[in-house]
Amino acid sequence: LKDNEHPAPAVDADDEWDYFNRQEKVISRTTYSNEKPPNLWLMQTFKSGEEFKDQLLRYVLKTNFDVKLCRWEKTKLGAICTKENCEWKIYCSVEKPKGKWMVKSYVDKHNHLKSSKARMLKQGTIARMYKDEARRRPGIKWTDIKDEIMMRYSLSVSKWICTKARRMA
Repeated sequence: LKDNEHPAPAVDADDEWDYFNRQEKVISRTTYSNEKPPNLWLMQTFKSGEEFKDQLLRYVLKTNFDVKLCRWEKTKLGAICTKENCEWKIYCSVEKPKGKWMVKSYVDKHNHLKSSKARMLKQGTIARMYKDEARRRPGIKWTDIKDEIMMRYSLSVSKWICTKARRMA
């Protein structure tokens, strides 16, 4: 081998890892995309209640309106806006002939400004969202997760939820 074919020797492993982590952060921020658009509509169908909840979470992350599940049963799910006197609500249940979950009632009308909080963004959800990131970057800190959520979604999450989510991921 010629001299110009050999890789440069490592100067300092810590510096290289810092550089690698910075590059990973840039890549994860620029290549992130939701697989599905966060749209909800009347008569929309889902394969399961979990898929409906996942779509509801996408809606919350995209729109920054804080909604919460108000009804959860084996065959029925409902969500309302957390702001008092807001008309927004959605109701989804199993459509027996189709064997799928279907949105039966949907009022898409918020009468307030967007929120910086999301009750649906709990530690288990954050752990699922950052599972791959935590495996790629084992040194990821709770502050990185908190900052990433703030940057991507403009939502504030507590230190404790991010710490627990990091442990779970």
